[in-house]
Amino acid sequence: MARFEDSPDLFGRGMGVATAHRIKCGWCGNDYNFYHEEDDELIDDDLDTTPYTEFADKKICSCCWEKIEDEIFSRMPDVLKWYSRILRDHRAAATRDIGIIKDIVEILELDPRKRVM
Repeated sequence: MARFEDSPDLFGRGMGVATAHRIKCGWCGNDYNFYHEEDDELIDDDLDTTPYTEFADKKICSCCWEKIEDEIFSRMPDVLKWYSRILRDHRAAATRDIGIIKDIVEILELDPRKRVM
């Protein structure tokens, strides 16, 4: 499947990064920008850049963005169920915290010796 948005980064992000230095895609292993010597001297004056992003602690070049997005789309039902469980857990924790804060406020309002001015 083609990318949903032809953005300069994964998942429709509007900010992209590219390099003219040698880079290896952390997803497929392709090497790019061979016109650099080991000492970073240009072999070729034709300056090409390779777009890349950081994803899962790897530098992923634009050659694999479609593959990653396709994989995420294929797992989206599981991702959404998983994320809803995370949100439900966070909501429960926030509700507990709000209850504790209300208890503290109530204690401070009932006991004039503990009021904060």
